Amino acid sequence: MKQVIQKLSSSSSYDFLHQNKKSSSDNRRRQSETENKCFFSGGFKLQENRVWLEPDDTLLERFVIIEFLGHGSIGTVYLAQDMFLRNEVALKVVEVGPLNDDITSLQLKREINIYNQIYDYQYVIRVSDLHYVPWGGTGLLVMSMEHANGGTFRKWLLVHENDLDTRKTTGLEYFKMACVGIATIHDGYVSHLDLKPENLLFKDDILKVSDFGASSCSQRLKQASIFHQQESSQEKGTPVYMSPEHFLAPHPEDIGHQADIYSLGIILFELLHPNCRPPFGGSYDRLRELHLKVPAPRITNIDENLANIVATCLEKAPEDRYQSVWDLLEDLEKGYCSFKGPTNSRETKKNSAHEEIETIMQSASNCFSQGDYNESIRLIDKALSLDPENDAAQQLRTELQTRFEKAEKFYQTIAQNLKDGGLYELAELLKEAVNLFPDHPSGHLIQTKIAIKAADYRNNMEQGLHALQTNNWEEALEFFQKANQHHPNTVNLNPLIEKLNTIKNLRMQINQALINSESEKALTIASIVDDQVDDLKNRIRALKIEEEDEHENRL
Repeated sequence: MKQVIQKLSSSSSYDFLHQNKKSSSDNRRRQSETENKCFFSGGFKLQENRVWLEPDDTLLERFVIIEFLGHGSIGTVYLAQDMFLRNEVALKVVEVGPLNDDITSLQLKREINIYNQIYDYQYVIRVSDLHYVPWGGTGLLVMSMEHANGGTFRKWLLVHENDLDTRKTTGLEYFKMACVGIATIHDGYVSHLDLKPENLLFKDDILKVSDFGASSCSQRLKQASIFHQQESSQEKGTPVYMSPEHFLAPHPEDIGHQADIYSLGIILFELLHPNCRPPFGGSYDRLRELHLKVPAPRITNIDENLANIVATCLEKAPEDRYQSVWDLLEDLEKGYCSFKGPTNSRETKKNSAHEEIETIMQSASNCFSQGDYNESIRLIDKALSLDPENDAAQQLRTELQTRFEKAEKFYQTIAQNLKDGGLYELAELLKEAVNLFPDHPSGHLIQTKIAIKAADYRNNMEQGLHALQTNNWEEALEFFQKANQHHPNTVNLNPLIEKLNTIKNLRMQINQALINSESEKALTIASIVDDQVDDLKNRIRALKIEEEDEHENRL
């Protein structure tokens, strides 16, 4: 392992520096400003404790504030100039005193105890000093630490998101630096418990581990009774990078070093994935389910030996993972996975999972061929829950989703035209939608509405014809007009309606002539009505009711 360290240290040997003074912490950089943290088995909720300093403010006649960097979980972080050491440092500032809760100062003391377990800071952010500063009737705890001037590993990953070759080479070397940092803190009986790219910081061209706010020591520290009086807080860590035991351990102190190895595996997976993404994503509940039950997908675009190393880090059971980060580093240097685990069951489990996915996908394909798309989707989603990156499942799921969305557009068009659209046109749209996705959830209601529309049309047509046969011209007109609203394109129906309207108007003229005692005029109009009725009978024969019957059968 000395060869690994010497390679990463390049020009200098690996320097073991024992820390004998109580001055340690890390540069806390958190996205959430009100995040809760947990201290061993007793939980507590951090109080909002922020100190606002202005540029050029001077503390202890030594630290000159340059700029605000951010809010940490227990305090506010500033970039400052150390006038004694003549370099830039990060200052974590926490207000303490009679009007403030003691939790923050106790948390700092806890972090100091954690840092006292660490013997080397080559790949860990170093803490320089801890001071008390009187401040307006109260006081400030000021912690001076190494300023990481190169940004986070997250930023580096974003910059090289589309450069897989650089991630596989330079990125892998940076990852090894982080591994040495984690191995070092593990040797000090400290588990980090919140490893993620945001907590790996560049100091010049060296990647260092930071942010020990979620850490725990296997050598248990004394806890003040105040912690037991506070309400429980959230699980430690960040769900995307949390190990299965993060979600299951009754107490944070029950989580061992193998949890950090799992988190390193997530980071390594993300580093080597073609799209630079972790194996699992989604809501907290979904991530919990995936981390606990679903095997991590296998990266297929890298060397098989390297893929085995990633897979070993991401085993669900802690005993099936590397038992130390030093072992992981050795395998990364050798280029193959030498860890076999306590049993030989891991490959058997993987083969079994692969066979299960193949069986599920065969059933999904059969359902697709038979037009049972909803059942096919259910099976595909089950396969994807076991292997989120299964190509066959993704392709078939995409095909079904595309069909579903296209069918939905057809149903939306039908719904918009249901009132005034013709039955033939609606039937054609319905046919297209059914061919795309036979059992679409929107289809049942639309088909019912079209069937009702067709039944109303048929009923009005039959009532209209019956009225014609009994010479009830105005009643026939009313029924035909209703039928026309349902299906405007019925052959010969519009001319028939026009003829009935003409007869209706002529009959009104006859009535008016009789009222005016204009008998001759009434007889003349009546003769015209007779001619119109003869023409009407011819049009009735031409009315193609059979086409409507055919249309109804198609529906």
